[in-house]
Amino acid sequence: MGLAENLKNARISKGLTQQQVADALGITKSTYSGYELGRREPDAIKLTKLSRLLGTSGDVLLETGLGEDANKKNPSDAIKEATEGMTTEDILLKFARSAGLLNDNQDLSDDDFEMLKNVISILEVWFRQKKEKGS
Repeated sequence: MGLAENLKNARISKGLTQQQVADALGITKSTYSGYELGRREPDAIKLTKLSRLLGTSGDVLLETGLGEDANKKNPSDAIKEATEGMTTEDILLKFARSAGLLNDNQDLSDDDFEMLKNVISILEVWFRQKKEKGS
């Protein structure tokens, strides 16, 4: 199923009409109908409102795999899976780009890598000490 079918099924299961959903979102019925027909896609704000109204998550509506099943997954397993086969440098570069520290076409300098490795070392010591204290 895709977003369109998921929206329709969730709406029907809540006993709502397309007009009721459209009114709640502040859009026309034809715009909402376009969502259910797959001719249009809601923006992030509308998707958030839809998920609340329909009693589900945006992850479930979009089938991202980050919904209820992902909550059962051990976070460290998810990290291992996402970084499998990557070098430390690749992981740090991916982090820096995803955190918005670099543009997609920028690379980390040798000094940047060293700084990030030092930060990770500090974090390791911090959390090890915290664990030992039982906090």
